Amino acid sequence: MKDIKHIVTMIYQILSPKGRKLFIGVAAFSGVASFFDALSVSLLAPFIAIASDFEFIHSSETATKIYNYFGFQSDVEFVAALGLCVLAAYAIRSVMSYCNVYMISRFGISRYFYLSTNLFTNYLKHPLVDYTKRNVSDLTRTVMSETNQLTQMFSGLLTITTEILVLILLYSAMLYTDYKVTLTITVILGVFALILTKIISRIIKREGINRVQAGGRQFRALSSAFGNFRILKLQSSEEKSMSGYSAACSDAAISNTKIQSLQNVPRLGLELIGFGLMVTALTGYIYTQGTSIKPLIPVFALFALALYRLLPSLNRVILSYHQIISAFESLRVVHNELHLPKEELGNENVKFEKEIRVENINFCYEEKIPVLNNVSLNIQKGERVAFIGESGQGKSTLIDLIIGLIIPTSGQLCIDSIPLTKNNLRSWRKKIGYIPQTVYLFDASVADNVVFGREYDETLLCKVLQQANILEYLETKQGIHTMVGDAGAMLSGGQRQRIAIARALYGNPEVLVLDEATSGLDVETEGKILTELKQLNLDTTIITITHRRESIGKNQTVYEVKQGEIKLIQSSAYSDIA
Repeated sequence: MKDIKHIVTMIYQILSPKGRKLFIGVAAFSGVASFFDALSVSLLAPFIAIASDFEFIHSSETATKIYNYFGFQSDVEFVAALGLCVLAAYAIRSVMSYCNVYMISRFGISRYFYLSTNLFTNYLKHPLVDYTKRNVSDLTRTVMSETNQLTQMFSGLLTITTEILVLILLYSAMLYTDYKVTLTITVILGVFALILTKIISRIIKREGINRVQAGGRQFRALSSAFGNFRILKLQSSEEKSMSGYSAACSDAAISNTKIQSLQNVPRLGLELIGFGLMVTALTGYIYTQGTSIKPLIPVFALFALALYRLLPSLNRVILSYHQIISAFESLRVVHNELHLPKEELGNENVKFEKEIRVENINFCYEEKIPVLNNVSLNIQKGERVAFIGESGQGKSTLIDLIIGLIIPTSGQLCIDSIPLTKNNLRSWRKKIGYIPQTVYLFDASVADNVVFGREYDETLLCKVLQQANILEYLETKQGIHTMVGDAGAMLSGGQRQRIAIARALYGNPEVLVLDEATSGLDVETEGKILTELKQLNLDTTIITITHRRESIGKNQTVYEVKQGEIKLIQSSAYSDIA
């Protein structure tokens, strides 16, 4: 019960107000569908009894009242009319049941869409510092797989709502017919169902956690193998990678097998006990009374049909409960992920006309180890600035701070004397063109990779490809529609780098950042690309991170970053160290 309360609380928190209203609406419709379901079963029992012996029409007070009220002329007319009522009830039941199943399915799938897109949006708004600590495979699995598991949970909750209402209505009819027999059956079936549920639920909940963990290992194994395909080939370690994935698949398969097979145990047990009780009771009556069960036909018919409908309903309640329990870990993961901190940025505009001023900036990660110590510097608009230094000294962190991807622990960054805050950070980021060391191109055309979700402008697209000195090569292929392959596999390293440069230039940046962008290229190619970049608009500020001192131009301001501090080692006409 504690688990169900916790589950309901988390579901309430992850659903939108509209989603909650839809849930209540579907549950209400399920109640109406349940009423017609129970009504059709309740009408069938007296119909069978009366059709088998017309004397029940006149011996039953309720049947006699109905017979006289509608003025039937014969018993046959009454039975025919009752048969039509039963048929109509079953027809309505069928339509209502279909609509109920459709609404439950649609609600579950629409919630998958809502949660999946919300999770993806949350991850995209995740602060960079937090994102870099996450495993991309786990994020992908949560968006695609764990949200899908929740559709079963939603369906399970609504199915329980429907089936419990059916149970209540049919159970009321059984109590009205013979409360002693009903209570006896209730005690026996209830105790058995409770024991089974307690035992099986624990196993299913445990296997649900195991399934989520195994799924995570599957995604990580795939990501590791596909992301290091060349190394895997060179090391001939295909079998080792396959072994890791196979082990994760095996664990997931074992957990799913246990969950699915155990979910059927209550149904088999309840059917055995329920119908076993009926057969035992009828056999005992015949043995002790020495006569047929004709006098018991009305009661027997109702109980037989009720149990025929109740036992599957009770099993579906237990099955749905187990589905909910097995998806508990998925719910916990999605609930926690939806409540992670995210960036809330304003839309204030910031202009860059004079300088970028870094004032006494300090930065450290959660480990409280300082990465940057009291850094101050000025970068003039149009200046070419380079940061050099060994790996791990704080170069990339400093650049991330300057371009607004991370927030300093203390100190501030000013653009033309205007401090950067969450209110104007979005505007500042839009002025940045960023070329990383490792370029990721997705499996689409050159045009798609350059535009990258922005407004399509073919004239501008061709211009930036020309500036990146790759348009001439593309024209020997399919032009801007040339496919690049997954991760740009159909292009050379230099060509991928040029596509990345075109992508950065497409946004008409006021600040262009090269984060070790040419370190993977040969000196000749690197020199050619850097020369082309220098020929850009003189107002474009270019910031470079590099290990290669030979790639530094004479007209660049150069800072060395060492142990979180900076030192000016070459000054240009623009430079002005604070």
